[in-house]
Amino acid sequence: APPFIIDSLRDIITVDKVTKIVCVPYFLSPGRHATEDVPELIAEARGILAEEGLLNDILVSKALGTHLESMLGAVDVLVESALDEAERE
Repeated sequence: APPFIIDSLRDIITVDKVTKIVCVPYFLSPGRHATEDVPELIAEARGILAEEGLLNDILVSKALGTHLESMLGAVDVLVESALDEAERE
């Protein structure tokens, strides 16, 4: 389903003139889609873009959800914020 990774990367390179891209799979858990499917799509896009002469530095980080301590910290902040707002009402 749109937007396709290849199209987004192509636009970032050609329109925004970006030379280094870090793709962060935005998933709350490191499941198959985050650890295999998305990195494979990015690798495929990297190859196609290179064939088009749009070779850039395209990196892939681990999925957002792989940093459990950071995720729990973010959840704590959201919970505390909700509690604070509820007390003010």
